Amino acid sequence: MPCKGNALVASKPLSSPLQKSPNLCKYAPVKVTVKLYGVLQLDRFEQQEMDVAEGACVADVASLLDLPRVHVDILLVNGAHVKAERKLQAGDVLSILPMVEGG
Repeated sequence: MPCKGNALVASKPLSSPLQKSPNLCKYAPVKVTVKLYGVLQLDRFEQQEMDVAEGACVADVASLLDLPRVHVDILLVNGAHVKAERKLQAGDVLSILPMVEGG
C-alpha cells in the first residue's frame, strides 16, 4: 500500500514498469538506489538509481515497479530490515528480495 500523498519521479525513461506509471510530483526529487533480487528482476533490472519524491516510502517504490505482493518478502534500507511505510531519504539503498523457499 503506497504512502498517502507521495509520488515517485522518474527523471529519465528507465524500464517498462516505470514507463507505465509516469507519476510526477511537485516536490524536489531525491536519489535512491533500488536493488531487486531473484524473480523480481524479471523484465525489470538488477540495480537502478531512481529519483523519488521527498517523503516517498518503500511501498511507493514497490507500487511504481508493479512488484507482485506475493513475491515481495524482505525489505532492506541500507542493509537494515524495514517496514513498507519507511520513508526514503537521499542516498538510501533499497533492496527488495523475494520469498525464499528451501530447507
